[in-house]
Amino acid sequence: RLRRVRRQRGRRDNTVLVALGLVGAMAVALLLNRPHQWEQPKLAAESSAPTAATVVCPGKPKSGADQVTVTNAAEGSGKVTLSGPGAGKGAETTVASGKVTSASVKPGSVVVKAGKEVAPGLVAGRSTTKPLAATGCLPPQAEAWFPGVGAGATHNSVLELTNPNSGAATVDISLYDEKGVVAVPEDLRGVAIPGNTTRTFDLLHVIPRKGELSLKTTVVRGQAGVMVRDRAVALETQRGTEDYFPGQSTPAETNLLVGYPNKSASRTLTVINPGDAQVSAELRLLTPKNVLTPEGAPEISVPPNGQTQVDLTKLLGKDSAGDAYGVEIVATGPVATAMRSVDGGDVAITTATETISEPTAVVVPAGGGVGKKRVLISGPVAKTGTSGTVKVVPMTAKGKALKAKSVEVGPGLGAEVEVPAEAALIQLVPAGVEINAAVVMSGDGDAVVPFRPLRSEVRTAGVAPGLPLPLEP
Repeated sequence: RLRRVRRQRGRRDNTVLVALGLVGAMAVALLLNRPHQWEQPKLAAESSAPTAATVVCPGKPKSGADQVTVTNAAEGSGKVTLSGPGAGKGAETTVASGKVTSASVKPGSVVVKAGKEVAPGLVAGRSTTKPLAATGCLPPQAEAWFPGVGAGATHNSVLELTNPNSGAATVDISLYDEKGVVAVPEDLRGVAIPGNTTRTFDLLHVIPRKGELSLKTTVVRGQAGVMVRDRAVALETQRGTEDYFPGQSTPAETNLLVGYPNKSASRTLTVINPGDAQVSAELRLLTPKNVLTPEGAPEISVPPNGQTQVDLTKLLGKDSAGDAYGVEIVATGPVATAMRSVDGGDVAITTATETISEPTAVVVPAGGGVGKKRVLISGPVAKTGTSGTVKVVPMTAKGKALKAKSVEVGPGLGAEVEVPAEAALIQLVPAGVEINAAVVMSGDGDAVVPFRPLRSEVRTAGVAPGLPLPLEP
C-alpha cells in the first residue's frame, strides 16, 4: 500500500512539472516572438486639417449699424452656412481666401459653420458703428472667465449662451466678489439651452444685488458659445453704450492685457483668484522698448475664490505711461484678468490675450464711424524667449493688400503699427517668435479685438493594438 501511494504522488509531481514547463515555454515564446508588446509604445500624434469648424457670433448691441463678416485666412474658398436667431431660417454665403464677405443678419446671435474647404483658417467677426463695438466670433468654449461684470444702474452686463447644435446643452454659472464665492440665483443654476437656441440673461435683473462681480461659465453638457455684452450708462445724459467682452479660457500666473484706448475717464482692472489660497500679483507696463514696474504701482492681493478690483486711471494717465500699450499681471497663482475702460459713456474691454506663434488674422469694421486702427504687439516677456519679426498685412474687404510692415519683437520688446482705416482684414505673420497682440480701433467710441490662434490643424494621438502594458511599481 505504501509503494502504491508513493507511485501516485510521483505521477502527480511529474504532471505538475510538465505543466509548469509548458507554461514557461509559452512565456519564452511570447517574449521572443512579440517583445515589443511589452514595451511602452512611442507613437507620435498625427496632424491633419480640420474637416469642419463652428464659430458663434454674439447678438447685436442695442444701437449701431450692424454687420457680420466672414473670411478665410488660409488658402480655402467655399461656402459657409449661417444659422441661429440672427440668421432667421438660415442662409449660405461664399467665402474666398483674403476677401471679407458681409452677411445680412438680424440682431440675434449667429452661428457660422464651415466644411473642409473653409474650416482651416475660418475667421469671422461682428461689429457695429456709431457707436463702435467689435469682437471676433469664437468657437464653443468649455470654460470661460469674465472678470468685472456689472449688475448695477451704471454698469450692467448681459450674458449670452448659444447652443450651436441640435442636441441640448447645459451650462453652470459661478459668481465671485471681494469676499469670495457668491450664491448663484436660481435662474443661473444649471442653465439648460435647447438645440439651436440662445439664452440671454441681463445680470441687472437676474442677480438680486448691486455692484461689481466676476463670472465663470462651465459647459457640463453639449457645446455652447459664450459671450458677455458689457454696458455703460452715463448718469448725466443716461446715454448707454455696449461693447463685447470675450472671456478668458484658462486662468494663468502671467496675463498680458494688450491694447486699450489712449484716453479714458476711468480704467478698472479686475483680477479673479479661483484657488483656495490667497494670491498676490505684481503689475508691470508693456512699452515698445521694455517691460517696467511703474512708480506707484499698486500692491494686488486677491482673496481665495474671490476678486480684487484696482483703479488704474491715474497710473495709466501719467507721463511715464504715455507710451505703454498693455499691462502685465504676474501672480503667485493662476488668475483671470480684464480691464474695463470707460470714457463719456463709451466702454471698451481689454482681456488677457492668447500666445500666437503661427500666422493669424482678425476681421475689423471699416468705413464710416471707424477711424484710427492700431495693432499692438507684445514680444515674449520671459528671459528665455527668442527675438524675431512680425509682418503686419492689412487688406481691404475686396482682398487688396495695403502697405505691409515688418517689426522686430523680442523679450520685453514690442511694437505699435498703425494701419489704414479702410483695412477690413489684418493678418499677422510671426517668424521665429511668440507674441500676444490686439487691434485697437477708434471712431465713435473705442473697441479692442484680440488676435487668437487660428484652428488650422487637428491632432490625434497615435494608437496601436497590443497586450496590456505592465503597471508601474
